[in-house]
Amino acid sequence: MKQRVFSIAAFSIFTLLCAGAAHADVACVQSELKSAGYNPGPVDGALGKRTVSASQQMGTDYGMPLPTLDDASSAKWCTALKETNAAARIDTKEKLLSEIAGRKLTLDGNWVVINADGTLEGVFGKKTVKGTWEVKDGYWCRTLTSPASNTDCQVYRLTPKGLVITRKKGKGKSVTYQVAGS
Repeated sequence: MKQRVFSIAAFSIFTLLCAGAAHADVACVQSELKSAGYNPGPVDGALGKRTVSASQQMGTDYGMPLPTLDDASSAKWCTALKETNAAARIDTKEKLLSEIAGRKLTLDGNWVVINADGTLEGVFGKKTVKGTWEVKDGYWCRTLTSPASNTDCQVYRLTPKGLVITRKKGKGKSVTYQVAGS
């Protein structure tokens, strides 16, 4: 009888560990989806309709041959999304110059051009925007000089949806710009 109790206890611990791993993998999937500009809902490890829908959309956009997201496939999804996001990241000056420099980036009627000479210019909220940029430690860092002065280092990812920019070194809000000529 004691051995059976141990087996049930061992099974319960195993089940909790597996559920915890799936929870962590789902949270990873949610985080990676957000980083890529999709809306999986909150990053809480709970597998809901928004997370599944966002994963299906990203899978379709990137042509990812993955099974439908569920607890059993969440580890595979986490790995695939991390690899996809890493490949999409623009983290060197050379990559930025070849992928987006000189091209008009638009968002909700606003626009900006990142010039190869380290300057940027555009119009946001009917105000002229000017500044400088550099790639530093894998982040695109821009310093606006007009209309107000501020600096922000951002993560850039070139995706099928457009250029996804995540502020505050990838920890802030993400927006998706359309890239002219793509």
